[in-house]
Amino acid sequence: MRNNKALQPSPGFPMSANLLEDLEIAKFLQRYFDSPEKYITCDPQIIEARNNICTSLLNNKDLTAAIEGLYESSIPLTQTASANENEPILVIRRMLCIYKFYEAAMTLVKTIDASENLPDTFSEISNFLVELLEKKYPAELDGLWEKYANGAEITGSMSYQINFSKNLTIDSLALTSVHSKKYVKSNIFNRTTGRDRMRADSLLVLVPGHHSEMAQLIDPNKATTQLQRFSIAIQQILSGQTASVMNQLIHMERGIANEIREFSEELRFTIGLVKCAQNMKLHLPHVSFASISSSEEGLLYAQKMVHPFLAEKVTVVPNNVSIGRGRELILLGGTNRGGKTTYLRTMGVVQLLFQIGLPVPAAKAEISPASGVFCVFSRGEDTELYQGKLGIELAELRDVISMMGHNSMFLGNEPISGTSPLESYLLSKEALCILKAKCGRGIWVTHLYELFGDTTGLNEMDFGSRFNCMHVESANGGHNYVVLPGNPTNYSGAREVYEKM
Repeated sequence: MRNNKALQPSPGFPMSANLLEDLEIAKFLQRYFDSPEKYITCDPQIIEARNNICTSLLNNKDLTAAIEGLYESSIPLTQTASANENEPILVIRRMLCIYKFYEAAMTLVKTIDASENLPDTFSEISNFLVELLEKKYPAELDGLWEKYANGAEITGSMSYQINFSKNLTIDSLALTSVHSKKYVKSNIFNRTTGRDRMRADSLLVLVPGHHSEMAQLIDPNKATTQLQRFSIAIQQILSGQTASVMNQLIHMERGIANEIREFSEELRFTIGLVKCAQNMKLHLPHVSFASISSSEEGLLYAQKMVHPFLAEKVTVVPNNVSIGRGRELILLGGTNRGGKTTYLRTMGVVQLLFQIGLPVPAAKAEISPASGVFCVFSRGEDTELYQGKLGIELAELRDVISMMGHNSMFLGNEPISGTSPLESYLLSKEALCILKAKCGRGIWVTHLYELFGDTTGLNEMDFGSRFNCMHVESANGGHNYVVLPGNPTNYSGAREVYEKM
């Protein structure tokens, strides 16, 4: 299991620094994964394995619950194993953590054995756990549990809160409940109303630093009291009970923790996969696992795709995308506030979710893993005046193009806009030629309509990627827009936006 590549972080996937934020998917993914960028992979076998794992868990609630239970039991075990305290009072907590993990591991093994048609990954999980339990847990674990820790799970007739000093003498002692009923001091009100609480007038409640007569009972300079004798007896019982088992317990706990640290992270990622998939199925109109095509085909085909984070909050218009097979680069133009940027972001999000191993927010999809994903957005000017807007844009574009390899995905949102329209057009055309030569795929959003007229000439060049022109258009004459094939009209609706503002 510890060598299972499908559930481990992927080494250094090439991507632009602010990609998840630019695509507005960072907050969505961070609900389920600590560092989602670590799990983006271009390995089609890993993507397929994660798809299969996710599908199995979506269809098996008992298995999902067992994995969650094992992960939750692994957290306190690794935490107590890292603790330096060896006081006898901790023996119960240590034993409880060890035993809870044992129970959860056995539950998961039994659930896997009882389930059918599971991917090989689950067999590897089961084998790893069986080997771990046989190697790290003593045969007499049940006996040790009965002897040292069983009382921690059984509600006694009375529950106390005991605060110990560093030398394990009692600083304070307070009754908290009797027969699971919260302790309150007796008064006329709850005597007459018969409240479901226990009356215990004569029990001591001691608070450190309190100068009452009761607090003086724990003063070591005073004569020995019944409470002091109780403190000494508690200390002796704890020390005597735990001395013989403490070293063995610490050794066992740390050995198990060392074995499961990486495994625990794999469980966390697995839970993240299924939780994210469940949320998308609950809130999105369409969710599906994409068919996986070879990287050489460079495909991104999706029907009725939506941006998952946006679709949770508002009603969105689904759109289609089809790149690859001779149309690898989309040039997109059209009306202001028509959803061009959202369309770009949705394309990037579909690609990234696919390469994490998740289902995609689309009715149907066929996708090739990209060797890297890079985003270049029009930026604001440098407020410290080190360089202007154009300088920032060109520096970012230069860095991205230099990092792009064969079959990388490029997502450009008006990447060069910090100069005059003519110069912006000439520089953009140069950049598109470079992207073509790089055999990249993706989208370039622009209001420079002259570029659309150049695509025929660019496509006639017998090398690299080819361009496909698309535009946004009002859906049914309303304020919702769809993305359709073809060149945009030379009108962006700027006058309408001006008048509204």
